[in-house]
Amino acid sequence: MGIVNDCKPCEAGYNCFESGIGNLKAFEERYDCPLGFYCPSGIAILPVPCIAGSYIDDVTDSTKAISFEETFLGSSNKPDDITDCSFCPRGYVCGKNTGDRYSEPCPPGYICPAGSGWPVMCPPGWFCEGTGKGKIESAECPEGFFCPAGTEVPSPCDASSVCP
Repeated sequence: MGIVNDCKPCEAGYNCFESGIGNLKAFEERYDCPLGFYCPSGIAILPVPCIAGSYIDDVTDSTKAISFEETFLGSSNKPDDITDCSFCPRGYVCGKNTGDRYSEPCPPGYICPAGSGWPVMCPPGWFCEGTGKGKIESAECPEGFFCPAGTEVPSPCDASSVCP
């Protein structure tokens, strides 16, 4: 009969949401940390959401180097701290606990720099069509048109106006 002291804390990168887990590695996929979260090691620790402007998805990030420990000591490459959350790509919005970096394209009338947790209104003198196939994310307002803040499509100046 085991005692409580025989229990080990949950390994980093896993979500041990139930008690009495025998072999964590045997049912690894069941206990993987959910997308958009990282899972520190410990007892009774819930998965921690990535902050707005960052994400963890199921696509391996080729820019992340594999450490010595991961290569030679068999450590897993599972999300276990906030450094595993990557910056949201330019042209997209990543709210808190985003599990797919491309799930929320930048809306029309806004810009979304890399690391955006929310869209930023398109500045005056520019137009922003949003992110999508064939769309111009942001460009300077053309001559003969005017573009107030939040412009999706430039408006032509009428004959009585001057639009440099």
